[in-house]
Amino acid sequence: MKLKGLAVLVVLLLAAAPVSAAVSITVTAAAALQGNFGMRVNFDGTVTNAYVQDNSPANEAEYHATFRIRADGMVMAPEATLQIFRAFEETSGANVFRLNLYRRPNGQATLWAFHILPARSAAAGGGFYPRIAEALRDGGDQFTVEWHKGTTATIRLYRNGNFRKKAENLNTNDFDIDYIRLGGGLGSTGGVASNGSFLDLDDFISTRTCQFASCNF
Repeated sequence: MKLKGLAVLVVLLLAAAPVSAAVSITVTAAAALQGNFGMRVNFDGTVTNAYVQDNSPANEAEYHATFRIRADGMVMAPEATLQIFRAFEETSGANVFRLNLYRRPNGQATLWAFHILPARSAAAGGGFYPRIAEALRDGGDQFTVEWHKGTTATIRLYRNGNFRKKAENLNTNDFDIDYIRLGGGLGSTGGVASNGSFLDLDDFISTRTCQFASCNF
């Protein structure tokens, strides 16, 4: 498992307080999606969250997060939603954008990308739009989300280095990105993931610059 920060390669495991048997993180070969080890987020059906955090972003006007995800071990009710990624602005505390794991009515898992509505900042209770949805496949995939600041910005979602979906003409100009979290249960309500569920995450890369030739802001 590796966690690559904006400046240096970092091998880091941070469990958010409070962490108990409710949700925990383990580094294990069973969770590996790249290399010998991966990060497994374990659930027991309650609220407590656990995550890794990258503090290296600093007033970022452009940001890219890449990670591998395997949701084969997740048991969620149809139409349940679990937050697995958040990008924050430190000054306002705003959730600039987030990624959710969603269980469709037919049982298929989907990765959602949201952006915060600038007119409703953290002080106003948030409010996210629009939804970019991409179905997850058994065995896992690599996903990248691109974000940048602007009055007519675009958010893009990639799977295994290939462009898949985008949301355009977004006013993201109110926010910068200062830190991010990847894990499970970030702001979710209890009972989203059933007892014994687990989510595998690996190869987390946090960068300013795009990694793909298809990037075109």
